[in-house]
Amino acid sequence: MDERPSWDAYFMGMAHMVARRATCLHRKVGALLVRDKRILATGYNGPPAGLPHCEEVGCLRDQLGIPSGQRPELCRGLHAEQNAIIQGALHGVSVKGSVLYCTHQPCVICAKMLINAGIVRIVYEKHYPEMTPGSAASIALAYGSAAVLTCILTPLVRRLALRTGAVDVPDERKDHPRPVPTSGGAAIVAGFLLALAVIGRLPEMQPRALVAILAGALFIALVGLVDDRRAIPARVKLGLQVAATAPLLLGGVRVEFLTDPFHHSMVALPAWISVTVTVLWVVGVTNAINLIDGLDGLAAGVSAIACVALAIVAVGWGQPAVALLCAALAGSAAGFLPWNWHPARIYMGDTGAYFLGYVIAALTIVGAFKMAAAISVLVPMLALAVPLLDTAISPVRRFLRGRPAMAADREHLHHRLVAMGLSVPRVVLLTYGVTAVCGAIAIWMSHRS
Repeated sequence: MDERPSWDAYFMGMAHMVARRATCLHRKVGALLVRDKRILATGYNGPPAGLPHCEEVGCLRDQLGIPSGQRPELCRGLHAEQNAIIQGALHGVSVKGSVLYCTHQPCVICAKMLINAGIVRIVYEKHYPEMTPGSAASIALAYGSAAVLTCILTPLVRRLALRTGAVDVPDERKDHPRPVPTSGGAAIVAGFLLALAVIGRLPEMQPRALVAILAGALFIALVGLVDDRRAIPARVKLGLQVAATAPLLLGGVRVEFLTDPFHHSMVALPAWISVTVTVLWVVGVTNAINLIDGLDGLAAGVSAIACVALAIVAVGWGQPAVALLCAALAGSAAGFLPWNWHPARIYMGDTGAYFLGYVIAALTIVGAFKMAAAISVLVPMLALAVPLLDTAISPVRRFLRGRPAMAADREHLHHRLVAMGLSVPRVVLLTYGVTAVCGAIAIWMSHRS
């Protein structure tokens, strides 16, 4: 016997039935307004009464080549939520105090209308807008182009590093028997930027935010490049990492609120807390990726897997621009991997590690941290569980042993596994597996939310 549905599932099923009446060529949306378990009004997306439907005359956006969700004045239809409110008003039914059941998340304009109409609760299934097949193709293009371009550029960067003497010389903390070219992260940076040029326009990404992310990422990559050539003191390096967050803060890319999973509400952060949390998160993730760059192929592979997971989450949450950027970053890291696999022919160095960590942190801010889902904060933490855990343990371990918190050592998780007798490739593959499992859990949790 089938399980008896909850009231939310019961009315959501009716919303799907209403959606079957929709005539939009892009998506069919249905809405119900319910109070005291009584249906007050229904609505689906389509043009005003008496006008021809889109399926009869076509979509003006499609004819002009404008993506869905842009230029709303060109759309001939009304949203399902709007039609539900209008139907209530038309028939003299007050919708104040009712609950909206909608197949898709209301847009910003509809959300304002629902607030003024006295709607007390909104229940929806899918985020709006959904990813279209064209968006999926763009994501594949972003990943593929970044991977190919980075793989092609890496040997060129390697050759340049050898000519200029940019090599990592073996010492007591390093396993490689001979000098290895470093600053390979320059290929990751170039591959990522060229992939963005191939993609072109990023849907629903504010130019100001994109410029802020790229400006900060290039600055921190430059810091890493200098550090690869001439070691920068730890305190100065930390100060430069904090300074690298300035473009994000000025560009509005910051953690402005957090979700309260117990009360299903959003908690707005005061400005000073917002700035502090943003700086700590960006600097923390940047250093987390750098700290796991201790074995051949480790940082590149973990970053690629985490970015793929974050891209899938962004697709499910209707964030195409974040998905594209995550896919391009994943492709850049994956394209570098063939040259960085054990025994590595080139290292990404701080140039690549800082760039990967910084961009990942920034994308989680404009992606997961902007969502109202109760688990939105946990999603990026799960995707980055391995590097974040190692970063959190390291200073505590050093403090307990009476060493400076920022002192380098060979006590990281991957170093300990190698010391136990596991080969470098096995440790790296094991870490990949753990990262993939954590990423899968993050994807599952985001879907369930």
